[in-house]
Amino acid sequence: MAPRGSICGLHLVCLFAIATSFWANASMDVWVTNSNGGDRLSKKASLSPTGSSNGFHINVDRNKRYQFISGFGAALTNAAAYTLFHSPRRDQIMEDLFGSSGISMSYLRLPMGGTDFQGVQPYTYDDLPSWQHNDFHMDQFSIQKDRDFIIPILKQALKINPSLRIIATPWSAPAWMKTTNSLFGGEFHHGNNYQQAYALYFVKFIQAYQSEGISIDAICLQNEPKHSDNSYPTMKLSWEAERDIIKNYLGPAFNQHSINTKIIIYDHNWDDTGYAGNILSDGGAAQYIRGSAWHCYGGRHDTCGGFHNQHPDKDIYFTECSGGDWAPGFNVVWGVRILSIGQTRNWAIVVLNPRNDRDQTFYIDIDGQHYQYTLPRESVATFVYRN
Repeated sequence: MAPRGSICGLHLVCLFAIATSFWANASMDVWVTNSNGGDRLSKKASLSPTGSSNGFHINVDRNKRYQFISGFGAALTNAAAYTLFHSPRRDQIMEDLFGSSGISMSYLRLPMGGTDFQGVQPYTYDDLPSWQHNDFHMDQFSIQKDRDFIIPILKQALKINPSLRIIATPWSAPAWMKTTNSLFGGEFHHGNNYQQAYALYFVKFIQAYQSEGISIDAICLQNEPKHSDNSYPTMKLSWEAERDIIKNYLGPAFNQHSINTKIIIYDHNWDDTGYAGNILSDGGAAQYIRGSAWHCYGGRHDTCGGFHNQHPDKDIYFTECSGGDWAPGFNVVWGVRILSIGQTRNWAIVVLNPRNDRDQTFYIDIDGQHYQYTLPRESVATFVYRN
């Protein structure tokens, strides 16, 4: 399928390779991964058509189409980029992550400045000395610190996979834009001058990265805008403020500067559809918005399906998850069931990976043929159909 605008982007701790269907002679290839590490994308014997039998069947209708796919991938945090850049096995790891002989990641989430995973001290692109109180015209804007190791890693990834796409998200605006005057915790300042400056911040970021030969496919205005934590870069951004920034400043600025980067809203948990819904109910803002982004730390994994039904013209992006109380028994099986499959069934992407707590025999029915497979317990399988 031709790519359009949906993403299943997984944090590094729950990263999976997804195979794409293609056609040759009638057969089905199989790769298996299990929780105990015995199989890690292990190639198994190919399947040939077999007679149908009673039992569990998975019916694949190739004539029925849902959303198009933009990619699968992970977050390139500051710490991840730092580790990759300084690794003696950097080239091999990069090939494993982005190359055709590896897992071929096709989409990256790029934090704009500091996060909770840092290789150096957190920063933004417009940090000011203590005596300077604001920089509404972004005269001090610079991505120089990204050039130390983040941009080199991105350029290497793009050289390996030129089709790689990037969604960028800040964990915090520059401290002078916040009520606390700190990157850690606090809220975005009220006032049109701050909103206009924040829109300019994104424009300059996209332009600066473009000058490095790196295109930004999409941006979110704020990672987890309902969350504030004084121990790492975070910022609360109300839905009203996000709406107004997009409606009055960011959307028009993108048009003015001929920027095609997609604007994605929310970027927080499944348990609050009102934040994104309220923004999209304003036509002045909605005209500039391509979709909404979601995390796994609260709510049901099928939330996005209902949200898509209310806003069918907007794409769904799944952008973050990691282990915790919200993910009981978090492992490769849970990740595939809830994220890779759970999100694709709710308009993020589509892939076939059955979940099982015991050995299970099932049949895949496609094009009038039946393929039998027995999957070991606590394993997931990726199938590539050739016809």
